[in-house]
Amino acid sequence: LDHEMKEIFCASKSVGGEDRVYCFYVGGKMKGSFLETMQAELPKSLLPDEIIEMESLPKLPNGKTDNRA
Repeated sequence: LDHEMKEIFCASKSVGGEDRVYCFYVGGKMKGSFLETMQAELPKSLLPDEIIEMESLPKLPNGKTDNRA
């Protein structure tokens, strides 16, 4: 895949009793081919409900993504 994204992190959260999937990414535009690939490869329940561009992902002191932030 040819994408401009440098980092991507997806998480699920229950909102009002309904599970939602959020994808956060860093590093430029999310190209349509990436979304098309996700739609072709993933079941509908795993496709992101929201895709959010960020300047940087929150990190823990050890360098891993802080998924609680």
